Parts: sequence; structure tokens; C-alpha cells
Amino acid sequence: MSLWIDQLKAGDREATQQLWGRYFQQMMELAQQKLASRPRLGANPEDVALSAFDSFFRGAEAGRFPQLNDRDDLWHLLVTITARKAQRLFDQLPEEDLRAIAVLKMEGHMIDEMSAKLGCSLATIERKLKVIRAVWEKDLAGT
Repeated sequence: MSLWIDQLKAGDREATQQLWGRYFQQMMELAQQKLASRPRLGANPEDVALSAFDSFFRGAEAGRFPQLNDRDDLWHLLVTITARKAQRLFDQLPEEDLRAIAVLKMEGHMIDEMSAKLGCSLATIERKLKVIRAVWEKDLAGT
């Protein structure tokens, strides 16, 4: 693991793939836990983990993590980045109805079920899901 960290710091893309394979699933699970603990949110855990990994890789290549020496340091850093990404998404949806739709989507409800629960049309649900995706994609792409 320390070898992969050293290789990553040196810009070795093979190390990136190794770390990705080792940690991505755990980061997605962490993102899911962070997002599920906040009922206002319905972000995709995979998007959060992808964005967190991207930030980590760019930061490591830029030398921003001088204290990164072993797998414990690495996991702590990945947890911190992932949690911050998930937390920031909490503030991205300005309207309560968008948050309600996002939560229902995260819980696995279909569009027709959301429409019935919230008392609005299928077209309204679809339109608002597009708004939610656009807000989060913009946020996650910019970080």
C-alpha cells in the first residue's frame, strides 16, 4: 500500500488504478451512509465517491498531502474528502419539494410512486429530477 502511495505521488497512473480498485467500493458505501443519515438528501453515492476520488488524485499529484504515508493516512483522508463532498450537497437543493423528491428517489421509489405520494404529475416529478441532477452534476463536476 505504501508503495502505491509513493507511486501515486510520483504521478504513476498504475497506482491510481490499484488504489481505485482497493478503495472505491468502500468509499461508495461511506457516501451512502453519509447521505442516508441526512434525510434531506438524495445524491448518488457513486457520484460522490467519484468526485472524492478525483479530488484525492488531483491533490496527491499536486503534492497537497505531505502527511500521506500509509494506508491509515490514506483511509482517513479518503473518509474526510468523501464526507465533505456529501455534506456540501446538503445545501445545494434550495426547495423542500426538491429535497423530498431526492429522498424518495434515493429510497428507490419509481416516478409514479413519487407522483402519488407528493400529489403532483409525472411530468413535474421528471422535471424536478432533472433539476436535482443538474444541480448536483454541476457541483460535483466543479470540485
